Amino acid sequence: MAKLRTLPGWNGEFDAYWIETTAWCWDKVDRSAPHTCLRSPILRPRTPLGGKKRGIAAVESVMVKRRAAILDSGTQGPRADRGEWLGQTLLFFPDLSLSDGLSALLTRGFVDSDNAPPWDSWIGWGEDLGGDWYIASWVPDEFVRFADMAVSENPEQCLRWASGDHHPPVERGEVLAALDAHRDESARIRWESLTNWGPSQGGGRE
Repeated sequence: MAKLRTLPGWNGEFDAYWIETTAWCWDKVDRSAPHTCLRSPILRPRTPLGGKKRGIAAVESVMVKRRAAILDSGTQGPRADRGEWLGQTLLFFPDLSLSDGLSALLTRGFVDSDNAPPWDSWIGWGEDLGGDWYIASWVPDEFVRFADMAVSENPEQCLRWASGDHHPPVERGEVLAALDAHRDESARIRWESLTNWGPSQGGGRE
C-alpha cells in the first residue's frame, strides 16, 4: 500500500493516524445506524471529494478536526484486550467511482451514493503506483460484512481491501514517536491517557 501523506510536524507513521481514527470511532459504532453513526457533524468535510485537489483538502480537514476533537474531549480509546481494535482497512478511489448508488443500497448507507466510506473512519490518503489517489478508512468489525458486499459488487473497483486485512495492535513506542514529532507535551500526556498506556499500565503491552 502506498505510504500515507504526512501532515506538517508528523513523521508519517500510518499507525499514528490509524490509532487516532479508531480512538475516535470505536464507541460511536451503532449496528442499527450504519448510514449515520460514523458521520459526525463536527468532522463533516469542508469541501466535496470531486477532483483530486479538493478531495485531498477534504480528507486533511477531517484529519485535523478529528485530532483536535480527540485531544479536547479526552476521548477514552479502545482496548486491545477487549477486542475493540478489530477491523479492516478499506481503500476508496474517488476518481474511479461511477457514483451509481448501488453500494449505498447494499450497505444500508455505510458507504454513500458516491461509494465513499463515512468520514469519521478516514485514516488519511495516499497514491498507488499508477498515480491514482485513494482514501484509507477503518472499517469496524461490525461493518465489515457491509463493506465486503460493496467491494464484491463494485464493477469499477473503486473500493478495495488493503493487504493484510486485520491491522495489528499499535506499539506504544510508535505512537509516542509520532507525538514527539508533534512536539506537544500536553498532547503526549493526553494520548497516554487516551490509549491506556500511562505509567500505571506498566509501560505498554506485552
